[in-house]
Amino acid sequence: MVKRAIITILVAMCICSSSYGGWVFWENGTGNNQWTDSVNWSAYPTAADDTVVQLDKANEAILNIGDIGLANWMHVSSDMPGGSQLTLNGGTVNCNDHLIVGENWGSTHEGTILMNDGTINTTLLLIGGAGDGGNGKGNLIMNDGVVNVSWMLTIAGGYNGITGGGVGLVELDGGTLNATGGGGLVMSNNGSLDITDGALVLAGNITDVTTFGNVTAFDGVGSFVYNFDGANTTITAIPEPVSLLLVGFGVLFVRNRKR
Repeated sequence: MVKRAIITILVAMCICSSSYGGWVFWENGTGNNQWTDSVNWSAYPTAADDTVVQLDKANEAILNIGDIGLANWMHVSSDMPGGSQLTLNGGTVNCNDHLIVGENWGSTHEGTILMNDGTINTTLLLIGGAGDGGNGKGNLIMNDGVVNVSWMLTIAGGYNGITGGGVGLVELDGGTLNATGGGGLVMSNNGSLDITDGALVLAGNITDVTTFGNVTAFDGVGSFVYNFDGANTTITAIPEPVSLLLVGFGVLFVRNRKR
């Protein structure tokens, strides 16, 4: 009976361990910056783990075409100069729960996700701070690719948009940021989101995205275009006519110089 009880306890411990995972840390042991190289991790991350990218930008973690990165919670944050960085040149990141960029671990913590291509799937995406707000600086720079947020996107604030000093910056220079879940977009006064060639998709019929906070088009010199499909609104941006004229004059000037 005693042996059976001990075996039962050990099995239960193994099940709990495999279900909840542990904390795994990015170390870039080989110096090649490749996510899929197991030597670069304290333990190779699984879908059950808290995955932490915590080194400086020179030691960024990179995913390329065909790569898959897994996490239960993911933290991209460091107090090193410039903070830490996760770069997607392709591939897929699947995060079951919180993806926190610029963690609430101190005012000097910063993190950046650079999307050149690929896909990120997560339940929550917090850019700067954490669920309760707090400090830390987070950056999301999208040149291409797709980010799918199934519940809530927060920028520089917690679930209610309150920040304790955190800063969040989102630049949509390409690709698509889908935040169509029930939590929607929540932004504090320290957050900003600028759209140029990218697209932001929100649930419902949105006619004025600036009601969410500091949302701009072409750094404030453009205007928004809203396309409601009956369920979600895709928000893109166009430059103002004056800006278009300046671009046109610039092209003509270059052509005349060449002639």
